[in-house]
Amino acid sequence: MTKSAMQKTKIKPMKPAGRLLLLLGLALAILLASTGCKTGQNPSPAGPAAPRAGAKGLLAQADATIAAQTQAIEQDDQNAHAYYLRGMAYADKGLYDKAKEDFEQALTMNPRHWAALLNRGVIEGIRGFHDAALKDLNGAILINDAHAEAFFNRGLILGQIGEYRRALEDISQAIVLNPQYAKAYTYRGRLWFLNNESAQALKDFDKSLELDPGNTPALFHRALALEALDQDAQAIESLARVIRAEPSNARAYYHRGVFLSKTGNLNDALKDLNQAVRLDSNYSRAFYARGAVNAKLNNYAAAKSDYSDALKILHLARHLSDSLMQKFLETNPWVPDALYQRALAYRATAEYDKAMADVATAIELAPDQASYQELKALLEQDKENIRSSSRR
Repeated sequence: MTKSAMQKTKIKPMKPAGRLLLLLGLALAILLASTGCKTGQNPSPAGPAAPRAGAKGLLAQADATIAAQTQAIEQDDQNAHAYYLRGMAYADKGLYDKAKEDFEQALTMNPRHWAALLNRGVIEGIRGFHDAALKDLNGAILINDAHAEAFFNRGLILGQIGEYRRALEDISQAIVLNPQYAKAYTYRGRLWFLNNESAQALKDFDKSLELDPGNTPALFHRALALEALDQDAQAIESLARVIRAEPSNARAYYHRGVFLSKTGNLNDALKDLNQAVRLDSNYSRAFYARGAVNAKLNNYAAAKSDYSDALKILHLARHLSDSLMQKFLETNPWVPDALYQRALAYRATAEYDKAMADVATAIELAPDQASYQELKALLEQDKENIRSSSRR
């Protein structure tokens, strides 16, 4: 990181941790629509596709489908539906280039094969080509506006590019078309939450869980909404349910640790944050949060170590350009505060030069934070007091 980059880059006051992680967690869901159409026919609307995962059974089924549809294509190279089905199987295996090629073959033979158009759009979204994805999904909806998944997937991509209001409209339409669409309620809840409408978000998360009680993403984000509504005890209980279902979920431990710390339960908070970093040794925010808990417990050596682990991410970003540093700080707004908090820990252990170095960097990154300037003044007074004492 250049000094000029730090001087020019400013950040806004920190947002709640839950909101930041939620924003970072807006990943495109892979919901490839399955249909039962015959060759040359337009696909008929189908219900939400079953979640597609990398389980051995699914992979074996995908291999069998690829073999069967390849044979069908060899017998009839104009069989659009065979190309479509083989493309679906390739997508199940994560072979997106091959899947796209097959969807394009299907569309060459049948330009109104809306499911091929829809799923090519999904693949473009997975690959990060949002404009191409939206073009395909728009086309699929023009051909068939009665399929919930088309609106759902377009809403996911709109959410990825920050078009939250348009995304809300699409996800809501998906729910109109399929009121039993649990995933759509979950994702709409996340969009409401991003729009600071936590009460509305909570309603959608509860509806999703009513439809699918085992929906841990809904349960996890429900906890974030509850915390935003100052219902900390219920938020902690929701996260406990997530952890029972997914004991390796580092984010759940992290958030429960943060919430427990907020309620003053520091020892249990420390246990959860310990588990979060055991599960993910690169979890910078968890180290940052654990440093805060250790500082509250007056464990300054542990606090300094935790803040140093958290700030490794800043070391990696030190050579970024101004624009990239701005994005880095928007994604990691806690970094200047970690420097500030480590400076406080250094001051508590009379390491004034190290404290001054940290607060100076914090001020360069966030010059409008009054508390950083106040700490700098206190440190200057500390050093002056030491000099005065040495002259006596």
